[in-house]
Amino acid sequence: MDRKAAKANGGEYIRVAGGYLEIRQKVGAGHVSSTGKSKVVVSTSGFKPVEGSELRVNLTAITKN
Repeated sequence: MDRKAAKANGGEYIRVAGGYLEIRQKVGAGHVSSTGKSKVVVSTSGFKPVEGSELRVNLTAITKN
């Protein structure tokens, strides 16, 4: 992903660069999970394609509620 595309997407991206998976996602205030046990602060909301590869990534980052 070039810089223009990353900027257009709010600076967020998922890519493979130099053999490393790179994920840049904005960490938010979060929302309570469906079980009420944790707070979801980052989520891709399902599997997302990784530009330039056949990979798909599903990311969820949580904190204790």
